[in-house]
Amino acid sequence: MNQRSTSSHLSALRLYAAFAGFFLSFCPGLVDAWVPENYPKDPFAEDALTQFMGKSVPRTCFEFEGGPRCYFTYVPSSCKNAEKPVPLVVDVHALTQNPATASWYTGWKEIAERECAVVMWPSGYAYTVDKGVWNIQGGVRSEDYGTAGGNNVTTLSCCYNIQFGNSEKPNDTLFLKKATDDVLATFSDDSPVAIDNSRVYITGHSNGGLAALAMAGLYPDTFAAAAIFAGALATPFAEDYSGVPIWWVHGSIDVAFPYHGMPDYIPPDCGSEPGQICKPTKNVGVWSIDETFEYISKQNQCSEKTVTDTDFGNITRFDNCNQDAKIELVTLDGLGHFPFNYENTTPPGACKMQPQLCSPKETKVQTTELAWSFISSHSKPTSSTSTSTCSGASSEL
Repeated sequence: MNQRSTSSHLSALRLYAAFAGFFLSFCPGLVDAWVPENYPKDPFAEDALTQFMGKSVPRTCFEFEGGPRCYFTYVPSSCKNAEKPVPLVVDVHALTQNPATASWYTGWKEIAERECAVVMWPSGYAYTVDKGVWNIQGGVRSEDYGTAGGNNVTTLSCCYNIQFGNSEKPNDTLFLKKATDDVLATFSDDSPVAIDNSRVYITGHSNGGLAALAMAGLYPDTFAAAAIFAGALATPFAEDYSGVPIWWVHGSIDVAFPYHGMPDYIPPDCGSEPGQICKPTKNVGVWSIDETFEYISKQNQCSEKTVTDTDFGNITRFDNCNQDAKIELVTLDGLGHFPFNYENTTPPGACKMQPQLCSPKETKVQTTELAWSFISSHSKPTSSTSTSTCSGASSEL
């Protein structure tokens, strides 16, 4: 790791603190200004997404670590006459968000409708009536850890610890695996709509991006590809990891997970909320994007790297990888922590919900379309590819 100056480090922390003060607390007046009339008061409730979308989007819950954990399943109307198994997209929401907001601004609902794909929106640990969080364990260390001039940063756990301190529970990667397996069992070959087990994809934004990357690294036999939006590396990949294609988009001025990293993590907005954990951790933080992709490219055993300049930044591609597990990084110059285009969201203008994270501009790049183009080109060759005729779906079509 290149040694970073103290001034740039403090600048990043100040930006992060400014970001966190807004990110961890929705101002009620601002919420009223952007949410649509049908936005659910309790977005984790059983009928929350049904109310929000105006069609049946069922919630499924199961016992996990002593309590109920839930997810929502969306079957678009385009799947009504599907003649073969369809893809599954697991879309993991960000910190302070929930399945309803994810279904709004990430763009996966619109792609699912066009392409006939089932979407699963899992619910994070709800620490308020409308805010969820994921507990994603850290602990990655580089090969040169402990050496002079080396990368001496251990990747952080995030983001349950911000509110409650470090804990192995909830084990959210295990919950996400069980939820994914539950959906696959529900949409089996003999159901009205069947999921193609060879085309199971996972994606996430921010804290959800950490989760999606962790899932790809821990369960490579489950996921055909992953798409990460403004995420970070947290969890070490499994020892028997076999390679998963990974697409990633990141803004060059992201204040949540800075492009150039944050060596010493300080919990956001320390002390602003009663009972909040406020204990700086030395040498436990966020790796830079360069360091992160050096790690992932080694895990995927890629031997070729190309960088292509674009009018919005650049695209870095890693090819000639084990099991064709290609990697692609889209860098958006001058963009912050919300690397989404909102023109096609319903309702439009979703970036208004957290303008400080979108500033100074919104991207015109259809990043979710780029993500779909990448992940949908990959499938697991050893998974079931049987066909079925679909005449209905578990959601209202």
